[in-house]
Parts: sequence; C-alpha cells; structure tokens
Amino acid sequence: MTASHDKTGWTIPQLILVALLFLPLYLLFPSIDYDANGVIEATWVESGVRFSPNHILYTFIGRGLYAVAKTFDSSVRAITVLQVFNAFCGAIAVAFACGALGKLGLSRRASLAVAGLWGTSFIFWYYSTDVAYVTLAATFTAAALWCCAALMERKSSSRVYLLGLLISLAILTFQMLMFLIPILVWPLRKRRKEAVIVIATVLIVVGISYLALGVAEGHTSPGDLIQWVGNYAGGHIPEWGRFDVRRIGVASSAAVRSIQWDFFEKPKDIFRNPFRPYVWRLGAGAIFFVLLALMTLLLSIMMYVDKNRKFFWLVGAYLLFWPFIIWFDPTASYWFLIPNLFLFAAAGFAWQEWMARPLGFGFIFGSISIMAISTFISWVWTKHIDPGVIGRKSECIAQMVESRDLVIATDWTWPATLEYFHKVHPLQVIDLAASLHDREKVFGSIANDIQETRKQHGRVFIVDPSSYTPGDLAWLAEQAQFTVEDFGRYPGRITFQCENAKFREVKE
Repeated sequence: MTASHDKTGWTIPQLILVALLFLPLYLLFPSIDYDANGVIEATWVESGVRFSPNHILYTFIGRGLYAVAKTFDSSVRAITVLQVFNAFCGAIAVAFACGALGKLGLSRRASLAVAGLWGTSFIFWYYSTDVAYVTLAATFTAAALWCCAALMERKSSSRVYLLGLLISLAILTFQMLMFLIPILVWPLRKRRKEAVIVIATVLIVVGISYLALGVAEGHTSPGDLIQWVGNYAGGHIPEWGRFDVRRIGVASSAAVRSIQWDFFEKPKDIFRNPFRPYVWRLGAGAIFFVLLALMTLLLSIMMYVDKNRKFFWLVGAYLLFWPFIIWFDPTASYWFLIPNLFLFAAAGFAWQEWMARPLGFGFIFGSISIMAISTFISWVWTKHIDPGVIGRKSECIAQMVESRDLVIATDWTWPATLEYFHKVHPLQVIDLAASLHDREKVFGSIANDIQETRKQHGRVFIVDPSSYTPGDLAWLAEQAQFTVEDFGRYPGRITFQCENAKFREVKE
C-alpha cells in the first residue's frame, strides 16, 4: 500500500459522520464533578449580570441558549445547557479539524488519527463533558485553520474575510487566541493584500465589539477601557503574569498532562508494583504515550531532513503560545487544549508516510485508542458517576450551615459549587485580595460582612488552617497576603468537618 491509495480531503457528509462519531463520547458522559470555573460561568449565565472580557462570546451565547431552554423546561439549569453545548462544540471541532488537516494535505488516515488524538486527549475530553469556553474557542480555531488551509490551496476573496471573522470569534471567545493572527496570516505573508484584509477584519470586529461592550459596562475613557479589556475576571494575583525559569518545567508538566493527565503517576505505580497486572493495565495509556511520542520524534527528525514547511509552521504555531502560558499561568493544562491542535497536526505530517503501512497504521491508531481508553476509565467515567471531593464537600457544608450564616472561604476549590448548587454565598478571601490589592481593605471587608451577619443573628464559619498543607498555606500567604497568623483573627473551636476541611465557628 502507498500513500496515494489513501486520499486526502473530506466531503461534508464524511465530516458530519466524524462529528456524529465523536458526539456520544461527550454527550453521553457529562461530568458531575464540575470544574470551578465552569460553575462560575453557569452562575454568570443564569444571573445575566456578569461576564469576563476574556471570553465574552461564550457567556452571551450561553445566555441565549439558556433562555431558549427555559421556554421548554423552566427548571433547567444553565450548567446542563452548557454541558450539552460543549459536547456539540467538541464534536464539531474534531470534524472541522479533520477538514482542515485534509486541506493541509494530510491523508484521511493521518487526519483522523490527529483529530482522534486531539478529541480524546485528556483536556479536550474533560472540557467537552464539562463547562468552559475553550471548547467553543476550539471550534472557531479549527474552522479558521480549515479556512486558512483552503486559502493556501486557492485564492478566494470571500474566504479572506471569513478567515478574519473566524479569528475574531475565536478571540472574543478566548482572548489568548490573539496569537492566531500571526499564525494564520503567516501563510499569506506573500499575498500582502489578503493578509492586510484578514488583519483589518480582526481589528475592526474585535475592536468594535470591545468598544461597544466596554462603553455599555461604563468604561468610557480610553485608559479605563484598556484596563477593563486586559483584566482577568476582575482581579489579579501575583502568580499571574511573571517570568521565572522554574515555570518552564511547570508548563512542560501541564502540557504533558493535557494529553495524559496521570502520566507522571502511573509510571511510579508500575515501578512500585511491577508484578501487578492491574497496574500495567491502568498505566497502559502512559506507556503508549511514551512510545508514540518517541516514534513521532524520530519521524519528525526525518521531517527536518525533508524540510517540510507546513510541519515547521505548525510546530512554530504551537510554540508561539508557550511564552504567554509560562508568563501568565503555567500550572493549568487547559491553556494547551487549542495549541495541541497545531502540535498534533505537525505530528500528522510526521506520521503521513508511515500511516500507509499496515504496521504504522496499526501502531498509531492502537496507541491513540489505548490512551483514549485509559483517559475514559481513569477520568471521564469517574467524573460522570462521582461528584468528587468538591461536590461532596459542598453538599456537606450546605447541610451544616443556614442561609443567614457566613462562610469565609480561603481557597478556590469549593465556593462556586456551594453557591451555585446550594445557594450558600461564601465570602471568598482570594477574590477579595485579587480585586482590592490591599490587606487592610480585605480585612475591613471581612469585618463588615461579619458585622452584617451578626445583625441577622447568623453564625460565622472559617476553614481551620490545619485543613491545609504547608504548601497551601504558603501559596495563600503569597498570593492573597492571608497568613497563618491571620486565621487567628477569627478564633473559635472546630464544629464540623467536610471531607478534608475542618470548619471553626468564629466567636466574637
């Protein structure tokens, strides 16, 4: 068999079939162990009040879908609507990726392998069953890549404007995707007029959108408007936005985990229990990830020898995101969900010739399938049937407090879930610190809330510092200026425990 026997390019019915193939993977296994940011997004959709300038489009589309869903079922929750929406976004993004890869010149086998790796990678699968704006952004990105690939193949005035529009929609959904401008304009660099049209379209669409929304929010001066656009969810902590050589290693770990989340844990289990068959079964995803990565690296060296321009362009596109991720927040794997498309596409070019051989075809698809099964068993299925520590903790807290009570939260993990599902409104110390940037103002705000709670004859609770590890307490002191000694401002005895969190009732 030769590569010519495996055609490139996809028809629309074939891409619809790809989307229908992946849709059940996301739609049938919605998570009940929700990501905290997703819960916050659902809260904003239901309230109709807040939104983040970093991902405005997802919130507005979510509100529209939620309003429609409410006409059919008044009891429906926004988080359910958004999960269904994300499932469709995930499936459509995979189909668009197949279309884009075929236009770039990959065979159907290689395109499907790349799209399959992307669609079953941990971070993509995770958010396609949960709630987050990155899946919608991935859909626009894959569509923009497809449009760019079509322009590389043949000139088209309408596609030039469409490419600018798709990049704009991606940026309005996920602000980090401003990097798509240099990435997707680069192939058009010698066609100056078309490149200028794409850039101008993006500047006009994004500029007008931010200007209109900013003014509507009351940000009328240029300085205030720029500050609003650059804010992250209305606050900032010291961890966000700094360069440190150690953050490169952290980002590297997050990049690997975006593909196989438990990659670093499974080999340790195998080393400790090398004669336990179940350990090898659970670690199979990590093992085949290593084998696939090594094979891809070897084939990529051959691509370097061949000087494949598209391969280098895609690798460069992936690497272009790295400085920002390292600078802003290298710990979160979701930053890599969209960059992974470009990395995997580059891998597809390395696989292309080998995919035409039965051995190569079997190894690559087999490796991706084993990695997908590992991700499904370890994470997707578990999150589908188990609310997790956060869900159980939030339910426990809700049972122990009343609506008039005040719960002072000193971490980010459970407050959003407690508020959204149980209507208990905790006071979040980290959010206060991120928005006020003044220790005395933070403690003044907490004192005012405690005073108001006392007036309503409510009780006040705070997590006891013994619930946290030394690392957690050090992080809290560094990022929120809330030290171990500051817990002493709110004395009291421990009255209940939920999971690993011990709560003390604060006495006057």
